[in-house]
Amino acid sequence: MIKLIFTIFLFAICSNIYSQNLKGKVISVNESGDEFPVDSAFIFWENTEIKTYSDINGKFEIPFSNSQEKNLVISKEGFYSQNVNITIEKYKIIRLKSYITDEIIVSEKTDKEKAKENISRDDVVDSKDLEKSACCDLTGCFGHTGNVEVSVSDIVTDSKELKLLGTDGVYAQTMVEGIPVFNGLANIYNLATIPGVTINSITISKGSNSVIQGYGSISGMINLVLKDYESADQLLLNAYTNSYLEKHFNSNTKFGNKIFKNYFAFNTVQKANRTDNNNDGFLDLPLITRYAVYNKLNAGDPLTDKLSGYFAFRYLDENRVGGQVNVNNSDQNYKTVYHQIVNTYRYEIMARINKKLGELSSVILQTGLSNHKQNSVFGLTNYNAKQNDFFANLMFDIPINHHYIKTGLSYRYLDIKENINFIDNPYNKSYSGNHEFKENIPGVFAENKLEILHDILDITSGVRVDFNSNYGTILTPRFMFKYNLDEETSLRGSLGSGFRTPEIFVENQNLFSSSKDLIFPSFIKGEKSVNWGISLTKEFHGSSSDIDIIIDYYSTHFTDQFIADFDISSDKVVFYNNSESSVTNSFQAEVNSKFINGLEAKISYNFLNATYNKNGVSQELPFYAKHKAMLSVTFETENKDWLFNINSQYFGKQKLPSTSSNPVEYQRGDYSDPFVMINNQVTFKTGFYEFYTGIENLLNYKQENPIISANNPFGRYFDTSFNWGPTKGREFYFGFRFKLN
Repeated sequence: MIKLIFTIFLFAICSNIYSQNLKGKVISVNESGDEFPVDSAFIFWENTEIKTYSDINGKFEIPFSNSQEKNLVISKEGFYSQNVNITIEKYKIIRLKSYITDEIIVSEKTDKEKAKENISRDDVVDSKDLEKSACCDLTGCFGHTGNVEVSVSDIVTDSKELKLLGTDGVYAQTMVEGIPVFNGLANIYNLATIPGVTINSITISKGSNSVIQGYGSISGMINLVLKDYESADQLLLNAYTNSYLEKHFNSNTKFGNKIFKNYFAFNTVQKANRTDNNNDGFLDLPLITRYAVYNKLNAGDPLTDKLSGYFAFRYLDENRVGGQVNVNNSDQNYKTVYHQIVNTYRYEIMARINKKLGELSSVILQTGLSNHKQNSVFGLTNYNAKQNDFFANLMFDIPINHHYIKTGLSYRYLDIKENINFIDNPYNKSYSGNHEFKENIPGVFAENKLEILHDILDITSGVRVDFNSNYGTILTPRFMFKYNLDEETSLRGSLGSGFRTPEIFVENQNLFSSSKDLIFPSFIKGEKSVNWGISLTKEFHGSSSDIDIIIDYYSTHFTDQFIADFDISSDKVVFYNNSESSVTNSFQAEVNSKFINGLEAKISYNFLNATYNKNGVSQELPFYAKHKAMLSVTFETENKDWLFNINSQYFGKQKLPSTSSNPVEYQRGDYSDPFVMINNQVTFKTGFYEFYTGIENLLNYKQENPIISANNPFGRYFDTSFNWGPTKGREFYFGFRFKLN
C-alpha cells in the first residue's frame, strides 16, 4: 500500500498536464432580497478575444488571460456592466445589480461554497449556523452537523470530546487556524473553554488529509477560525443563562488603522445553582467559574502586502467543582464527601508571518506556544500536571511548472510532568508517583496539488518524514483526489497513514475516581493506522431550492493500537499494546436542502462498526452507537428578524463494558437503550439586539443511575465512567446579543 501511494505521488509530481481556468458564478438580487443566477451574461477578458457566457445556473469557466492586466468584464442587458480585477483567485462570485439599484457588489465565495470545491471531504459550520443554537462553547457548536459526535467523557466534571468517524476524540486533530494547540492536557478540558461567539467558522475534514500539520490526524481534522478585525463586530455583548442558573458573559471589540488591526474578547462563566434532579446525591452540573481573554493583532493584508501576519494571545483561568451535592471547593474533607475538582491555568501564543515571494508564491511561518497547568482531585486521587507545548511550521508555497507545491520544515515539542498520589488507598491502586512524558519531533514535508483534464480531476499527494525522539523515523504518505463527473456531481477519495502517541493518564482521567487499578505495560507503543475513504456529492439546483446529497464511506485500520480492556476484571482496567487488527468502518448519507422562502433542512444517517481483535476473536468496542441519525430544520422570516430551529438526534444502542462480576444492585446491561435528543431555539432580531431562547433535551430523557454505587462513592464498585447518554434533564435557556457594526 505504501508503494502504491508513493507511485501515485511521483506521478502527480512529474506530470505536466494542467489547466489554468477561472471559474465563477454570476448572480443578482431581486427586490425581495433573494439571490438568483444570471444566465447568458457575456464574460470576457478586457483587450482580448477570450470570452464565454454564464450558463442557466449562472456558472461560467474561462481560460486565464496571458495579459498582465487581468480585468474581467461582465455584461448583461438590464444590468450594470461590471469590470473586476482578478489577482490570484481561481473562483469568483459576481453579483450584478439591475438598473433599478444603485451599486454593484462583488463578493468572494462563502466558506460553505469553497468547501464544495475542496479536494478533501469538508463540512463547514459558519457564523450563521452558530446562531441557530446557544453555542456557549466549542463543544456546543456541532448540533447541526452529523459529522461530529460530542461525547461526555466524565459526567461529574462534564468534560467532553469530539469524535470523528466513530473514533475517540484523540484521533481527530483539532486546530486553531492550522496550529495544533489541542494536545495532551488541552484536549480534555480546553475544548469547552472556547466561547462560541469568538468562532468565525469551523471546518471539519473527514479522513486522511494534508500532511502539513503533522501525522496525528488519523480520523480527520477540525480547524477553528477565530474572529479577527475583519470578521468581528465593532462591539458585541452577549449574556446567557439556563435553568440551572449558570451564567455566561462575553464581550468582543475591535480597533485599528490601515496597518494594524486588533480584536479583543473577554469571557466569563459563573457557577450554576446546586441541582440534583435524579436524587443520586451528586450534582447534575459541575460548578464552573471561568475567566478567559483572547487578543489577536493583525498587520498587513496577505492578498496585497508583501509582508503580513498576526500575533494572538489567550489566557484561561478555570475552576470546576463536581461531586456530591454538599461538596465545597474550600473544604478538604476528601474522605467523607466525594470531591472532583479541576483547576486549570493556561496561556497560548500563536503567530503567523506571510511573506510574498511573487504573485502566487509565498513563505509562511506558523508558531504556537502554550503552558498548561492542572491541579485536580478525583475522589481519593490527587492528580497534578504541567505541560509545555511548542509547534513551528515553515512552509514554502510555490507554483512550479503549473504545479502547486507546498514544502517545508516543522518542529514539535511536548513535555508533560504528572504527579499522582492517593489521599487514601483502601484498594491498593498501584499507579501513584511522578510520571514524565517528553517528545521532540523535527520533520520535513512536501505536498503537490495538480489540476488535470481541464479541471475535471484534482490530485493532491504528499509525504512527510518525522524524527520522533521516542519512536524513531515516522513516514506518513497521503493521497487525495476529486473527480468532477459533471458540474453538479463530484467523487472524492483519500488514502493515508497516521501515527499517535498514547498518553495514558492524561486521556483516562475519568478512571481516577473509581476504585479500579490501572494496569499498563512498561513500554507503550505508538498507534499506527491507515485510513481510506470515498465520498460522492450530488447537487440539484432549481428555481426555488438547492439540494445536496452526500454519501461517504470511511475505514480506519489500526495495525497498532493502545487498548483499554474493561472486561478482564471488575477491579482493574488493563491497558495493552494490541497488534491485532482493529477496524472502524463509518458509512454516512446526508441531504442538505435550502429553499428561497427561508427554509433549510438537513438530515443524515450514520452506520458505525467499531471492532478490535483479541486473541483472534473480534470484539465490539464499547460506548459506540452503531446507528445514528440527525434532523435539523431552520426557518428564517423574509425580513430576517425571526429565526426558528429544531434539531433532533437519534442514538442507537451501545455496547457496554461487562459488570457481571459486580453485586446485582451494581450490575448494568450489556447494551444501552436507544434514545432521542430534541433541541429547539427561537431568535428575534431588532436593531442592534438579538434575543434567543431555547430548550435542550425537550423530551427530558435521562440515563438512569449513570453513576454506579453513587450511594457509596468510596466503595469497591463506585464508577463514574459508565455514562452513555444524557444525564441532565430538560434544560431551558435564554440569552441576548448586542451587536454594533
